[in-house]
Amino acid sequence: MFEVNDDANGARHAIVQTEHTQEAALDTADNRFWRVVDTGQRNADGHLVSYDIHVNGTGKYRRDDVAHAFTNHDVYLTEFADCEHLASENLHPPCGKTLDTYLTGQRLTRPIVWVQVSFHHVPRDEDEPIMNQRSQGFVLVPRDVTAQNELVR
Repeated sequence: MFEVNDDANGARHAIVQTEHTQEAALDTADNRFWRVVDTGQRNADGHLVSYDIHVNGTGKYRRDDVAHAFTNHDVYLTEFADCEHLASENLHPPCGKTLDTYLTGQRLTRPIVWVQVSFHHVPRDEDEPIMNQRSQGFVLVPRDVTAQNELVR
């Protein structure tokens, strides 16, 4: 998996890619997204198929207490494990109980990407004008799935 940052400096832009080969806890930033590449699948032009993950939102939810330490990062990369089902209150031994405890420094061969979506509020009449709509989410964007755009054929 790659972390992609647009290192803008005035009118110049430099794209900086950092490859993550081990489990990690990562955070969002302006002009940052992540690319997950399938090294076993290529399109008709021979390019590797991948997906970009763009995290968006209007706020972050963080809890400092130990029981909610998994909220301290926006994206987690873990190696696949059959018993890692839930980000919190995981009840499948022998895996940890929360997402942050899944990080054991393993090398990524079958990566799992966990994206935190911690806040979503659709206001009711009684919430206005104090609380407006706020939400967090992410967009999964396919890249190089086809050799050319199917809409322009």
